[in-house]
Amino acid sequence: MAKIIAQRTFTVRRAPKDGKPGGPGKKGEDALTLVVTPNTFVFQTNDKGDIENLAQNKGKVRMFVGQTEVVPDNIDVAPYNCYARIVGDNILYFDGISPNQWSGKVEVTATYKGQTRTAIAEFVVSAQKWNEAKIISIDKEMVGLKAAQTTINGRTQAVEQRVGRIETRADNIEIEVKKQVFGGANLLKGASLRQLNLLLLQRAQYVKIVNYPSVAHLDNPYISISRHGATQDEWNGAKFPVIKAIGGKTYTLSMYTRIYGSEQPYIEVKRSRSKDMSAPKNSYPNIPSTYGVWKLYTYTFEVEEGYNYLQIFIGLTRNGEAYLSELQLEEGTKATIWKDPDIAESMEAAGIYLNGNDMSINARSKHFRFIDQQGNTVASVDDTGAIDGLKFRTRNLGAGYIDLTGSLMSVYGTVAKNIEFGIDDKGRAILKFYDNAGNNTLNLSPDGLKAESISVASFTALGVCYIGGFQVIDYPAEHSIFNPYFVNTTPSGTSVYLYTGATIQGKFIADGGWSQSQVEANNGKYFQSNKTEWSNFAVNGVYAARLPQVILQEPGNIRPDGGTTSLPKMWQIITIYVFRNGKISSFQLRREITL
Repeated sequence: MAKIIAQRTFTVRRAPKDGKPGGPGKKGEDALTLVVTPNTFVFQTNDKGDIENLAQNKGKVRMFVGQTEVVPDNIDVAPYNCYARIVGDNILYFDGISPNQWSGKVEVTATYKGQTRTAIAEFVVSAQKWNEAKIISIDKEMVGLKAAQTTINGRTQAVEQRVGRIETRADNIEIEVKKQVFGGANLLKGASLRQLNLLLLQRAQYVKIVNYPSVAHLDNPYISISRHGATQDEWNGAKFPVIKAIGGKTYTLSMYTRIYGSEQPYIEVKRSRSKDMSAPKNSYPNIPSTYGVWKLYTYTFEVEEGYNYLQIFIGLTRNGEAYLSELQLEEGTKATIWKDPDIAESMEAAGIYLNGNDMSINARSKHFRFIDQQGNTVASVDDTGAIDGLKFRTRNLGAGYIDLTGSLMSVYGTVAKNIEFGIDDKGRAILKFYDNAGNNTLNLSPDGLKAESISVASFTALGVCYIGGFQVIDYPAEHSIFNPYFVNTTPSGTSVYLYTGATIQGKFIADGGWSQSQVEANNGKYFQSNKTEWSNFAVNGVYAARLPQVILQEPGNIRPDGGTTSLPKMWQIITIYVFRNGKISSFQLRREITL
């Protein structure tokens, strides 16, 4: 029987820093910090090895000056072995994992008032569900065996689990996974420490939930059990709800603990065959003192066959102080990063219900509210279904968006605000139109329709024939280069275009692909085409008019006897245009002929 061990990696949670429980730490009142919450992500795979919960894993990027949260001026990300970006309200979003990668990170860099901070968010890919699938009926040949082993090793790379047995037989390969080392879900309901009527605190004067964030646990509260001067034993602590377990499986309970005093807190792990927890089997491991320092504590145990219900109680018998944070119960033998086990209960407590692909929200008398970072209600839904908000804005899909703030609605195009409609700050009804440079061009009000002073942009064509560079202006009229233009027919040529910029109230405005400053600079110049775009260049060089030559004749003077006193003459005249950076000047060339 050949044995194959699948290698795995796992992520260790960051331990809290030293300091008083719940204290702000010794960072200074003006210290600038950057936090990504959570700072580690676990992506699960299905029984085919494909990642199935990518979109649900999102992180919040937050920056603080001391204890005060501020909005960063700029946020950049540098993904490693993944594809990630910042979306919406500073949310770290994973678009995908690089092929054949099972771990990586995203470096998040944010700037505030010239100061830069960097935080790192790590990820791992769990192959737990993949390992639970059994592979049977593999081809007998060794080629088939080698391919199967390669697939198993590839799927399990970088996520540490123990494979109980791989048996190689003449007719098949049988894989039996007995113990899961890498867990995943937090099974301990109530461990979010939110008021969801899940966690029972025994003797409120000694046991409480502390929500003041510490440096180590920026977003996570902790349980405080504090009792001094007791003369007899008393069981004070926190009891978690009964949960469903699987007999024959291994579980790990983990938490960050900070223990003062010599009296040790303890854990009661109660297993039962029935939900009412009758006839239980109990174990009572002690939590050792940490002497005032936050430390990670783990306890691994097995649930006996037939015992399918679990309940956890953490208590302190007499004197001492115990602080417990990020409590987690998961299947397997390794503690992983903390995960919120009470999301569904929190949503239902808020009136949000999920049923498959359907979601319903129970909004009762403005109980459905949107809250900003300062705690202000920016939008709510009342019992009639009416939405009451300060500001609404549609998503910009590339063609613009609509912004509704207070009593004014603004319509933005791809370049700028183009329409404003509603009631202004003086209580007047308005409808205003703007160009792409922000200039008000047309107003409609109860007083009537008013158009501002406007001139329209235009291109005017001029027919020309290109002769050459600026040296041509020094050639005499008799030069052969001018022969194609001293003709009585229209010579072959093209057109250049004189641009006149649009104005409103005497000020130039943006036009098409040209900004306001470009329009002002290009006004009165000739261009190669009649479009306002970046590839339209100003005309340079020497050109001849496409008009045929002008011919003037002077007859000779006639004497009384019929003779002449002078010879008749003819002048051939063409117009030459000189363009320098679009600006035009002209002169005439003349050839004189004696008839």
